[in-house]
Amino acid sequence: MPRINVDKSIFIDVKPSEVYEKLMDFNHWKVWSPWTITEKEVVVTVDENNQHYHWKGNLVGEGEMRITGSTPNSSIEVDLNFIKPFKSKAKVAFIIKAEQEGSRVHWTLDNKLPFFMFFFKNMMTAMIGMDYNRGLLMLKEYLEEGKVKSNLEFVGNSSLEAMYYIGRKTTTSMDTISDAMTQDYKALYDITKSNDLDVRDHAFSIYHEWKLAKNQTTYTAAIGLYSLPDKVPNGFVVGNIPAQDTYVVKHTGPYHHIGNAWSAIFMRDRAKIFKKDKNFDPIELYLNSPENTAPEDLVTEIHMGRIR
Repeated sequence: MPRINVDKSIFIDVKPSEVYEKLMDFNHWKVWSPWTITEKEVVVTVDENNQHYHWKGNLVGEGEMRITGSTPNSSIEVDLNFIKPFKSKAKVAFIIKAEQEGSRVHWTLDNKLPFFMFFFKNMMTAMIGMDYNRGLLMLKEYLEEGKVKSNLEFVGNSSLEAMYYIGRKTTTSMDTISDAMTQDYKALYDITKSNDLDVRDHAFSIYHEWKLAKNQTTYTAAIGLYSLPDKVPNGFVVGNIPAQDTYVVKHTGPYHHIGNAWSAIFMRDRAKIFKKDKNFDPIELYLNSPENTAPEDLVTEIHMGRIR
């Protein structure tokens, strides 16, 4: 059977004993889990010893985890049992090491996929790795600040009006996308001001392609325009987004948590909650600006094309 091995880590600015204490109690898992945040209706049950966790949802499936071993302030071993949508078992571990004045936390998984999923091994490894990264970011925030600043609203059916735009098309690794977008939008705001372009209210990003196994994406960072410029500046592109019915998940919180909204909308796409328009590249629409908005108050909508 094909095997999946995942190992993701993050630095958390608290002592190993604090990390260990929280991870040994599954009641805390609900706060930072990268899966329960994507489905509010998921039912979670934790036993009285806080070391057995059962979940059941329409989108996240059903399964259970049980802590099977631990070394104080150092490691925790967990048996993971998937029940639905297919049966599978995995070994999960948390490795905690002192680093500087805080902790380096590794989250690992060793799993055997059903044979019929052999061809999905690379994609599954990449998807689980992305989920782990989302979870570790929320765990870090929870332990350092006492709460997770990521909230999802499942808006559902919506629409986008037609608009022109000027943009910069970029292919980058998911690890460097934040830096790439910062550079793209700085260049875009500079060019719109220097050319006195008639800009609309919100900036947005159009995602053209994801190569999950390569940890890579291609997007166009864009600013809406009321009309197209007579001449396109070097290094930039212009285009037109047609009016489009969409399905929307809204995220409130820092941009580094925006993956929670993407995961939620892809989950609904796979579950066929809506009929996806494959000819429409999904859009990340920024409803306010980090220049005058606190990170926890940033509002972003993910629009995926929808067929009525």
